[in-house]
Amino acid sequence: RCIIQHKPAKDKIGPQAAFAICVFAATLLAPAGWILHHIPHYRQRAS
Repeated sequence: RCIIQHKPAKDKIGPQAAFAICVFAATLLAPAGWILHHIPHYRQRAS
């Protein structure tokens, strides 16, 4: 059973943690964005 509690965070994240989260997100999303952006190019090459 999953219980979700609505409380403020115990500790605030610092700038280093926020930067690390942003880098991690960009590392995951950049390749997906590249592929989605170039789908028309890949379709033209296939035919």
